[in-house]
Amino acid sequence: MIKQIVPQGICLECRGCCRFREAVSPWTPSLLSEEVAFLKKSGIQESFYSLEKKKILPVWNEKENTFLCPFIEEKSYRCEIYDFRPLECALYPFLLSSRGKKIFLSADLHCPYLESQGKSQEILEYAQYLHNFFSSDPGKKMLENNLHLVQPYEDVLDIIEVR
Repeated sequence: MIKQIVPQGICLECRGCCRFREAVSPWTPSLLSEEVAFLKKSGIQESFYSLEKKKILPVWNEKENTFLCPFIEEKSYRCEIYDFRPLECALYPFLLSSRGKKIFLSADLHCPYLESQGKSQEILEYAQYLHNFFSSDPGKKMLENNLHLVQPYEDVLDIIEVR
């Protein structure tokens, strides 16, 4: 598992993530093949994720008039699988974004933590850490086996080409 840059407390208090305008969106987390197998083996309800699409399936929340990740506990807004969260969740606010045939490490500038940190040394070092991971043999293999993680995100900052 990669390390996450956003501190857990800040991440879980924000309430900006894990909610989606649409049920089907590039922003709903994709799952590694191993993560799908883990969820299945753990007995997690199959209505929470798609085996075929390898995606988390958000559920409609009438009260908030939006779709929420099914692993978010509504009252406390805590992630029920935080310790085993998908790679895409741990990566955020960084994303793997497609631009034609190229893959970029990108950043969602709408993340309040990223907004507050700007181009701090910590952010720059973390971006380099992620680039090194995706450039390593295990990172390349993981990416090659899970190209569905790469989405055509809009309104993000492309930082560095990964492939």
